[in-house]
Amino acid sequence: MTANTAASRKAKGRKLERYIADRYVQEGLYPSARPMPMSGSLKEMPGDIWVDGYSPWIEECKAQELMKIWEWLSQAEAQAGELGKKPLLHFKRNRSEVYTVMRFDDFVEMRKQIKGGADK
Repeated sequence: MTANTAASRKAKGRKLERYIADRYVQEGLYPSARPMPMSGSLKEMPGDIWVDGYSPWIEECKAQELMKIWEWLSQAEAQAGELGKKPLLHFKRNRSEVYTVMRFDDFVEMRKQIKGGADK
């Protein structure tokens, strides 16, 4: 079912935000993770996911049928750049898995950190 009203589209987005935050809690990554109040529409609280403590990411969540990846990435990059953080985009459509997009350089840096930790 496609979200046809503004309210139903927002509800789909909030559901994805809750899913991401809940997974962070379940996986022990960020025990206090939760959706950002007002979905990051406040300038002083950008992004869609709030985590307690430091995170290098500003996270944007999109649950839409029509993919606008470049628009979404621009939004995440603008919010992240204002705070000197890295953009992270989570997206899905009806009955799909959740996918996450990041800049390749950030991915390489993350892989190096993982590899460094595995070598210790």
